[in-house]
Amino acid sequence: LGAAAGGLAHRGGAVPGWAAEDAVGKVAVVGRPNVGKSSLLNALLGEERMVVNPVAGTTRDSVACEYEWRGEKLLLIDTAGIRRQAAGGEEREELDRAAVAAARVAISQCHVALLLLDAYQGLTRADLAIAGLVTEQQKSCVIVANKADRLDAAARRAFSDSVRERMPWLDYAPVLHASALTGAGVDEALDTAASALAWRRTKVPKRRLNELFARAQLLRPLPVVRGARLKMQYATQHATESPTFVFRMNRQAEMHPSVVRWVERTLRSHWPFDATPLRLVFKADPPRRRRRNALARAEGASSRFVKMPKKKWRELQKPFWQREKFVAQVRERNRERRRASQEARRAAAAAGGLPAS
Repeated sequence: LGAAAGGLAHRGGAVPGWAAEDAVGKVAVVGRPNVGKSSLLNALLGEERMVVNPVAGTTRDSVACEYEWRGEKLLLIDTAGIRRQAAGGEEREELDRAAVAAARVAISQCHVALLLLDAYQGLTRADLAIAGLVTEQQKSCVIVANKADRLDAAARRAFSDSVRERMPWLDYAPVLHASALTGAGVDEALDTAASALAWRRTKVPKRRLNELFARAQLLRPLPVVRGARLKMQYATQHATESPTFVFRMNRQAEMHPSVVRWVERTLRSHWPFDATPLRLVFKADPPRRRRRNALARAEGASSRFVKMPKKKWRELQKPFWQREKFVAQVRERNRERRRASQEARRAAAAAGGLPAS
């Protein structure tokens, strides 16, 4: 059993058979056991590639299939059902643990996760745990309610409302109703996954991003924190695997959740990022750094972030009447006055016969 389990999961490494290039979109079908993951992939591929059995736990390894969808190459991964390690008896515990580890690796290495739910049985705690894994890994997600052919329109709406109520952290993920048995809704699920892949690779121009939030702050100013209003100085998108936006603020403050939601809604109103989570980072210079930059700008520095020598920085911390530059100017001005006074006395002495000294 140990050798079999070792062949199933490669902890911390790539799932065997699908170590593909990053250019190929990886779509993993995840969910608890016996929700129809293998059946859904068979419906997508149009052939019986995966073993399907009513007994839960039939799929034990992460199996990958190359597939071309509307001109885009995809890698579809069928994963083992994720459940409690002890489910099914002590003799299956080690095998289940290896299968769950392989499924976790598949989630961490994919780009889009098709979260498969059983619409007929309803949500369970295992579904919530798997949804938490997808969110924790910052993966694009499409929620697919399988076996929807057994429900009427009212029951489908009730199931969608239940998903939104119990999975508020997946508010960016659309809820689609499908049936692996009849093939209804399967194409729509893959279309949504392909759209999520495209948005995941989207780079927002920095100029348009800053223009958007400059206008947005005029319509809805940010709150006042400790006597000063928060302002976004500039925003940029970092080149990461998941879309990450960094906002440089005028001062350090913990952002209220309502402000974070407003920023995300504003961003999605122009770039939807379908089925894709957004990571928002708010940064600000510490007070000492802000004063240093202000002094540097006052000294005529062209760049906002300037590395200043420590000697000059200590000099700028002094009152202006104690700074070397100011003291040197005062001394030079006094020398000029003394020189002018001496020349005036010499001229007067030459004209009236008075002593020069």
